[in-house]
Amino acid sequence: MSNGIGEAVVADIERFLHETNVSDFCKTPLDRLAREFVSTERAGEQVKELSRFVPIGPDTRVLEVGSGFGTFVYHCRVNNICDCHGLEPGQPPYDATLGIARRLLGDAGLDQSVIHEGIGEAMPFEDGSFDAVYSVSCLEHTQDPEAVLAEVVRVLKPNGVAVLNFPNYGSWWEGHYNTFILPHTPKALFKLQVRLMGRTTDFADTLQFITYGKLRRWLAPLADHVEIVSTGQEIWRERIDRLEFSEWNGLGTVKRAVRLVKRLKLDRLAVAAGSMLHWETPFVLVLRRRPHAEPGGSP
Repeated sequence: MSNGIGEAVVADIERFLHETNVSDFCKTPLDRLAREFVSTERAGEQVKELSRFVPIGPDTRVLEVGSGFGTFVYHCRVNNICDCHGLEPGQPPYDATLGIARRLLGDAGLDQSVIHEGIGEAMPFEDGSFDAVYSVSCLEHTQDPEAVLAEVVRVLKPNGVAVLNFPNYGSWWEGHYNTFILPHTPKALFKLQVRLMGRTTDFADTLQFITYGKLRRWLAPLADHVEIVSTGQEIWRERIDRLEFSEWNGLGTVKRAVRLVKRLKLDRLAVAAGSMLHWETPFVLVLRRRPHAEPGGSP
């Protein structure tokens, strides 16, 4: 493949997606989805998202929480972008993703041990270990998001920055099922919608329906240790204004909807309402650890 990732890895990912019945809820073809997971173009966009909020260089220690198939870590290390580490659970089904991620690094002659086994609620790192923490589509899959956020803050150095990208269930889009929803749809009602679409509800049961209100409650106990820099509203407004966002895994549908809103001259109204009601999607939660919060003191 042109991005340097072998076809065997892509085949392993597609097999994993098939064995975990991803097609029961996500209608993106599995071969396309597998290639998106190993897209270094996508990884490059993620580097840009992180770099928007924190300067990174070869010596910057970055932790990706929920490293999945390892593409972000691989991209950062192959291109000497930063000293990137990953964290992925070792229990099924994530033991398979952990294995594929380590194989990806090993095939490139990289140190496989930089993909660490562990969970976000109890990270296997000392306080103040990283200059930056990055995560994409992970927090909604955790058992205890509040504990994960506390751990993210704990492993950051003073002035360290975390950039966490995850779905907003107070918005109009559900990205796992690739469908529009009403903001703040209760999970029971969403499952009814899913059944009417002819899809399984099993995956919905594994998701945390995160909203702005829940985020504020979870972050309140960390207020002395961390500053909330952004929840991603400015990025959301830019994307609506410029239509400059990728079409990974069904987002082409969102782009078509935004084009329609703009043709109807409703985009300014949508942005005004969405800014007030926190429709930004996804959340791009940016946290900065306060300088007085010493690494030796946990939140």
